[in-house]
Amino acid sequence: MTRTTRRGVLGGLAALGAPPLALAAPSPDAELIRACARYLELEAAMENRTGPEALLDLDETSNWPEYCAVQDLVTEAEPQTPEGMAAMARVALLCFEGQAPGFWDDDGAQRIAFTLLARLAGDEVVREYAARSEGLLRRREASAAAMAARPAPEIQEPTPAENIERTRRAIPTLERAISAMKAEVAAWDAAL
Repeated sequence: MTRTTRRGVLGGLAALGAPPLALAAPSPDAELIRACARYLELEAAMENRTGPEALLDLDETSNWPEYCAVQDLVTEAEPQTPEGMAAMARVALLCFEGQAPGFWDDDGAQRIAFTLLARLAGDEVVREYAARSEGLLRRREASAAAMAARPAPEIQEPTPAENIERTRRAIPTLERAISAMKAEVAAWDAAL
């Protein structure tokens, strides 16, 4: 019966040319890759808000502070590996989401940048980007159509009787303000 030892396993891995698992160096872009993944998760969570948070502005949501911190980390990072570049490319493609494909034809530099991002991110991400962009454009169109279909709210002018009543309610306040101003003027006159 043969007994497996740690030394034997490490020796076998070395013979195969595989780096020992315990000694493998972490990727220099590990933090960047995690931050990019978290950024994409936060973007999706903020896009798909439900309940009371759906009514808030983005900067009022519970995810906003973390979103800003992760965004800062991603934008300040300098990827050192192909994996880090691919992670940043996925985030960059998300930032371009909703742009019509024809948009890229207008400016050669942007078309080159988009092509580079697409190649770095990979085909699966590009397909997901295209689907999300199409969905975003459809939602924008539907929202615009719904806004156009809503009747404009009618603004009702106050009746003469309502104007008179408002004025009557304002008279005591105006009288107090006038009395205060008269007292202030009298104090100035007395000081001179």
